[in-house]
Amino acid sequence: MGYIYHGSTISNLKVIEPNSSTQAGSYVYGSPNYLVAVIFSIIQKTDKPFPLKFGWDKDENFYLAERFPHQFDSISNISSSIYTLSENDFKAFSNHSAGNNIELRTDKVQMVLKEDKIENALEYLRKHNVCLYPYSEREKVGIPHSNNYMVQGVLRTYTWKIEDNSTDSYLLAQNHLDYCKSALPQYANLIDYYADIINRLPKEKRELFVDCLYDKQKERFDKNAIKKFLKENKIDISKNKSYSKKLVPNGFCFYMLLGIISIVGLVFLTLLIRTI
Repeated sequence: MGYIYHGSTISNLKVIEPNSSTQAGSYVYGSPNYLVAVIFSIIQKTDKPFPLKFGWDKDENFYLAERFPHQFDSISNISSSIYTLSENDFKAFSNHSAGNNIELRTDKVQMVLKEDKIENALEYLRKHNVCLYPYSEREKVGIPHSNNYMVQGVLRTYTWKIEDNSTDSYLLAQNHLDYCKSALPQYANLIDYYADIINRLPKEKRELFVDCLYDKQKERFDKNAIKKFLKENKIDISKNKSYSKKLVPNGFCFYMLLGIISIVGLVFLTLLIRTI
């Protein structure tokens, strides 16, 4: 019999009951990878969406990296319990998790087979050769210098959450957007803008649209690719006021206007000085 590991900051549980989460419905989540379960046990204690990135680097070393400053500080000294469960009921919960089987779920109550108590989860990861990359070293594991790329990640997750087009899925997806906007306020309008477009696209086009949003090499939103996609798919954003926002991050136009005003003011002041 194989095993699944479920991480939690709650200790002494005898059964793990399905709970509602950001996915539609109530489930028990787990991973066949013990270290991943440790990470999931503490990641909820951070204050950002997608606060940490984990995976395997080019040398096959398991790592955990900060996407925002001081995220390791927020999860230091947190105790965890890792529960061993039977793998029998667990399945990949979408096409996006089927490939690596890192996170699985079941809608059935699970009996705890074993509990391991970890006094300091972050220190445990360090002692078990997990490479910890602080925010200043995030680019070593492929995290871009600018956080604007996270808009694409937020929207990709949004498309996954509305896959079945149900009311519950949309409500949970909207909760996801609201949480992300509160944590990334500088991109709140942009997230709303693109989510509105995703809602108007047929299911098979949604993720294709998300794919074209961001130019990873230039670390910026690809306006030309976005306009081309909208044109090819006959999405007319000019007919609806809610789509009148520019295809640029929130605040860009304001700073551009401020710059123009500053230049005009400087020219006027120069002319005034010369006449005096």
